[in-house]
Amino acid sequence: MKFIVVVAIVIAVIYQGMLRLDKYQINILGGSSKQKVDPYVWQYQQDKEVAVAQVLSSTLVESAFQSNTKIQLKLKVSKNISPEKSFSVFSVENDKFKCGIYSGCTVLILFDNKHSITPKMLVASNLLMLDLYIENHDAFLEQLVKRKKMIAELPLESGVQKFEFNIENLDL
Repeated sequence: MKFIVVVAIVIAVIYQGMLRLDKYQINILGGSSKQKVDPYVWQYQQDKEVAVAQVLSSTLVESAFQSNTKIQLKLKVSKNISPEKSFSVFSVENDKFKCGIYSGCTVLILFDNKHSITPKMLVASNLLMLDLYIENHDAFLEQLVKRKKMIAELPLESGVQKFEFNIENLDL
């Protein structure tokens, strides 16, 4: 009888340990805990030559082409030891950017609902139209580090769409 009670308690502890608790996911068996990643705040990667930060848009937009499909943007910012290798890029899921292959396009970006810029964007050389690079990365990065919120109005195959990002506390 004691054996059954002990087994039941061990199973209950293991089950509770595998549940998601608030912002943490606890793994009782491994004895470690890891924090749940919030994709709507900056996530960082770094090595000797480059630091990269990325964040997902908090806005999800319905796709005009595929029913029950949401479109989301990712903003990735890179700062390299060699400044000419640094970049800022928007990437799209479930749609494509509508931007001239050679001429690029101009977009509207609004910071904190009052400061706007209209940077020229260039498509990636792979012609998949999934990535848009900001031509003047330095001016864009200067605005990112000073602001808390950004709305990017970008041309997609499904039409011009607005995406909101929480850009607070960028630390590159």
